[in-house]
Amino acid sequence: NFDLPTEAQWEYACRAGTTSEYNNGSSTGSALKLLGRYKNNKSDGRGGFSDGTAMVGSFRPNTWGLYDMHGNVREWCLDWWYGNLSSGVTDPTGPSSGRYRVLRGGSWFIGAERCTSSHRDNYGFSSNSYDNGGFRVCMNPEAPVGVSAQGSDTPIASGKVPDANAAKSMTIRLGEGVDLELLPCPAGTYKMGSTPDGEWRAHRVTISRSFWMAKYPVTYAQAKAITGKSCREKNQWGVPPFPWDALGGDKTPAGMSPRQALELVAAMNKKHGSLLPRGYVFRFPTEAEWEYALKEGKDRFWDKSQAQRRNVTIEERFEAMKKANLKVKDFDKYPWVLPCVAVGTKEANEWGFCDLFGNGWAYLLDSVKGYHPNGLLDIDADILADLYKDEDVDPVLYYGERDRRIVMRGLGWGLGKFKGKVYKKVLFSNADVFHPDANVRLVIGPDLLKERGIKLH
Repeated sequence: NFDLPTEAQWEYACRAGTTSEYNNGSSTGSALKLLGRYKNNKSDGRGGFSDGTAMVGSFRPNTWGLYDMHGNVREWCLDWWYGNLSSGVTDPTGPSSGRYRVLRGGSWFIGAERCTSSHRDNYGFSSNSYDNGGFRVCMNPEAPVGVSAQGSDTPIASGKVPDANAAKSMTIRLGEGVDLELLPCPAGTYKMGSTPDGEWRAHRVTISRSFWMAKYPVTYAQAKAITGKSCREKNQWGVPPFPWDALGGDKTPAGMSPRQALELVAAMNKKHGSLLPRGYVFRFPTEAEWEYALKEGKDRFWDKSQAQRRNVTIEERFEAMKKANLKVKDFDKYPWVLPCVAVGTKEANEWGFCDLFGNGWAYLLDSVKGYHPNGLLDIDADILADLYKDEDVDPVLYYGERDRRIVMRGLGWGLGKFKGKVYKKVLFSNADVFHPDANVRLVIGPDLLKERGIKLH
């Protein structure tokens, strides 16, 4: 992140390996005249004299090439003020809150004794400005540029592989004032799949590495910020008498064709892929990852009480249409579609994910072979026994030939009250047909296809 330096970072950079009072190796105040403006030095470093701040770079830099670390302006640090510095601490950041913030370096009206490498000042942190206070920007390699990492002390950084128990959420700033929040899914093992009546199938699946999945499906606002396109297209059966975002506005899950979905993922990797840990990419979730996040890593499936809180049913869509003055009778003419509601309308699960059921289908990384004259092919839960092996590790199904079908999970518009079933279907292979109920839920995860030598077309 671009941020203020911590106090420890500031002094480390100021000293540039020195242990003396000033970073030119001297401990006498007179040596400061070569390094910066302070109370007893009105020189501008260029042969002139004046009061107040001097132009940056007017005096000599330290051996690391940093200017004005002594004097000129006191510099704000990230740390809140704390009195006792502890020894032997790695990457200290001070307390998480406070009234005063640390300033370092001294200023143009402060004496030499308060402009040393080690002197600490503090001041109230407010909206006021000061003619002797300033700051310099630090780009911290412990968090990717454009990514805000929160929640634990596990670092997420380019060149580093996340710990198996990584627990930081991440927020990607997409531009246009739009963010993308991704929640952590720590590595683990669980039972995947169930029969239509909710009984378990014995498929032990291991997710060997942590991954991050978006809290919501990609919305129209996010899709536009990522791709520069509105993504609001005609359905292959015609245009319904209401817009796709009629109930949720820009917070509606963005319907997409398979090609649009792949282009969105490619755009994310092009724009923001350099922010990610080594070997990780933006992609669709695998089916195993999607269900792992749905079940919060536990050996169970949703019961009816959970479904009522978290599943957007067709009955609720009808009610939302009535409140929006959309004619429900239009559903008779367009039985394949009802508008989505805004993301986050229903309660999140224990891991914080919303809209995993009922507000559209999610594209998955997996694909299978299949053919159906109408293009769509439903896969029932019991077929899971044939698709996955017990004790699978990071499974991803991939069929790359002509009759490849993209696996989808969740629930679209046409299904009513939740019945405790593992709903899934596969999408016909025409990559350019727009599906208003097919959404993208982005994942930051290991590049599984590359690791297996698979190229996604």
